[in-house]
Amino acid sequence: MALDRQLIYVGYAQSIRSQKEGLMQGGFSVGWLCAGVDNIDARDFNGNDIGSLSNWEHCFFFSFALNPAPPISIGMSGKLLYNRFPGIKDNGDALTAKGFGFDIGIIVRPIRHLTLGLTIRDLRSRYTWDSQELYERGTQSVDQFPRIIRGGMVWRLLSNRMIVGLDLEKIETFPLGYGLGLEVEGYRGIFLRGGLRNGELTFGAGYRHNLLGKYIHLDYAFVPDPVAPIGNHVFTWSFVF
Repeated sequence: MALDRQLIYVGYAQSIRSQKEGLMQGGFSVGWLCAGVDNIDARDFNGNDIGSLSNWEHCFFFSFALNPAPPISIGMSGKLLYNRFPGIKDNGDALTAKGFGFDIGIIVRPIRHLTLGLTIRDLRSRYTWDSQELYERGTQSVDQFPRIIRGGMVWRLLSNRMIVGLDLEKIETFPLGYGLGLEVEGYRGIFLRGGLRNGELTFGAGYRHNLLGKYIHLDYAFVPDPVAPIGNHVFTWSFVF
């Protein structure tokens, strides 16, 4: 990523199926999401250069979902949040903040080939900071995460060889955002993708390979960046078994 930023994600998801009739189906996932930035220009209160800093944010989450009826699925995620500025204190220790939050979501399939979804993210998500050990006039403060509401739809065509997606997103104090995308399986196992995200072009490709009855997915996406002079190149490697 541009501007000395990094983004890392590792996760595992599994369905929960029961052979007994009358029991609900479901699934769960666990994961770690990490975002960091290096070479932050650090200055004191007089504007003097005091070197460079880095910052790392971590999110550890657990998600659980149920399928109470064939057309409906509901789920919730709990996440532990951890923010760290290493080496910022006079003794070389890090300044850290911790928090907790959760997300909820629902998926509805009203008719064949059409899927509707709604998520509400970052409910009660926040960081709690304590800078009293860092500054003479340090304080305790709380940074509340803005709530995010996103709704979307997916329409599958040509025996699932073509997928059209649309979503709308509202972040507190920000204008309404939108996304529109198209995926086409041009050849068996090869996918081409394109779309718009808030008026900016996105595109990507994917490859799916069957190995010993299991699938390996390799995906690439180019995503415009609203704060950087160039976009981001996102690579994903997934195992489906």
